[in-house]
Amino acid sequence: MDIRVVTNQIANEWQPSDLDTFLGANEETLVLWSRAMVKAGHAVTVHTSLRGTECSDAQGVWWRKLERFNPASYCDVLISFKTRAAWLLPTNAGLRIHWSNDVETPWSNGLMRQVDKFIVLSEYHAERMPWVPYDKMEIIPLSIDPAVYKPCGEKERGLAIYATSPDRGLETLLTDWPRIQTLHPGLRLVVTYDWSRTSQQFRDHMKPLLAQDGVSRATPSTSEMLGLFQRAEYYFHLLNNPDSDLFGFGPTKAILCGAKAILPSVHGNGFRGTVPEYIPYADFLRGSVKTVKNPEWRTVVQGWDEIVFERWNDLVSQRKAA
Repeated sequence: MDIRVVTNQIANEWQPSDLDTFLGANEETLVLWSRAMVKAGHAVTVHTSLRGTECSDAQGVWWRKLERFNPASYCDVLISFKTRAAWLLPTNAGLRIHWSNDVETPWSNGLMRQVDKFIVLSEYHAERMPWVPYDKMEIIPLSIDPAVYKPCGEKERGLAIYATSPDRGLETLLTDWPRIQTLHPGLRLVVTYDWSRTSQQFRDHMKPLLAQDGVSRATPSTSEMLGLFQRAEYYFHLLNNPDSDLFGFGPTKAILCGAKAILPSVHGNGFRGTVPEYIPYADFLRGSVKTVKNPEWRTVVQGWDEIVFERWNDLVSQRKAA
């Protein structure tokens, strides 16, 4: 089946090979999902803000420049990833899908008529967009491969990591760091993530906080990041905006690798159905390292091959003939 994806709201310029060094969750999702779809027998072309020349990668996914996208050219399935702009012009596809990764502002009725299916990541995500017609909405979780993210070797006692966007609570964590060190002697924090999309003003503001004892920064490759998850005893994700993470990508990776996730809560945010247990941050600030169970946890983590087989194949088979 000929499947085309268009997106313009992720990294400024990137390539699928960046997966070997660093990609954010959106880019990682797009690369691994596309490869799984090709493995399942589909032809996949992704139009994005591609750095360098257009190419077909080793797994058979075609990566093309965003400006080469032609909405009038027929394909079996057209998917907009994060962006609604693809539907502002008439399109020619047997099935039209919007794959949302954000809490979006309501679409106009005219724009909503341009899509057949509207994909969200979790029940919380669906609840935050009640304006999406029930018959169009599909909840399809993201994938984190448990065959990759699994415990390996000994934990480094006292090693904690912060591995999500710095605007999701890093300032709060570092402001609390002196108190945390007093309550949890020997704890050390490694901060990872690409800061290229943060402002210089923010970086200057964070510089003295990052210079505290027991805090360091790292820019690991994808394989090195996996090693950090596997060695870490704790993973911080403070989520100061509950809508900024609708699935729990980072905490789930950490938990699968045997780390204890320290979160503000799993209620009223995207962690509700995806994180099985955690240490409440407020408890950690009182010296506790006791994990609590999440009674609302229900998402079983699967690899992309399984999710494509169980959910995406059925979805794209709903296309109309040309």
